[in-house]
Amino acid sequence: RLREAAALYIAISGLERAEATLESERLLAEVITPFLAELSAVVHAQHGYLAQQHDGGALALFGYPDTQGDARLRAVRAAHSLQ
Repeated sequence: RLREAAALYIAISGLERAEATLESERLLAEVITPFLAELSAVVHAQHGYLAQQHDGGALALFGYPDTQGDARLRAVRAAHSLQ
């Protein structure tokens, strides 16, 4: 059985510059952790699933494992909310 799904990769723009100017602990506390918290809230609000997270980016899936038929639209809404 085939079903529609959409993948969205999100990363922090300019992270390399921040890494050059901030200590690791401060970067994590002030940039990465808040980013991942907001990302998680936005993805879940659009009924998405965070498949992977790493230091400044994440892969979100929509339409998997739950199918709702409008995966592409929900992925675009999530991306738009994060701009």
